[in-house]
Amino acid sequence: VIYQDLVECFPNDDATYMLTVTGGQLKRMMLHMLRDGVWRGEHTEFYQLSKRLRITYDIPNSKMLEFTFDGEPVDENRLFKVGLQTFHVSNFTEFFGVPMSEVEAIKKPIVVSTSTRDIMEEYMMTHQHLDREIDGRLTLIR
Repeated sequence: VIYQDLVECFPNDDATYMLTVTGGQLKRMMLHMLRDGVWRGEHTEFYQLSKRLRITYDIPNSKMLEFTFDGEPVDENRLFKVGLQTFHVSNFTEFFGVPMSEVEAIKKPIVVSTSTRDIMEEYMMTHQHLDREIDGRLTLIR
């Protein structure tokens, strides 16, 4: 990866926020991302998920078949940390279908970095010659 490619991938260098959500909110967020309209062409955003989170979604039946964290069903009351860039935080309700006021009622989102690009640059400088490794976390049944 050359620096020009990195800048093209992150043209709007913005902050990264940490949000705290419940397992119930996280499930609603994922269900919104996978809602029926998406498969008919509606806009959605797809996000990188923790390798510890497993989701299996049955598209024809509009049903989440698996929603686990560390191999255990997600507890609706458990708190989870979610990292998002400014753009996604600013459009949170639209992108996730959960009012930001619900999330802020748990804990106000905090800035953990003022430059997402700097985080990526530092990571790539200290982790050279990476092999691509893809773990399927989100399984879609068509």
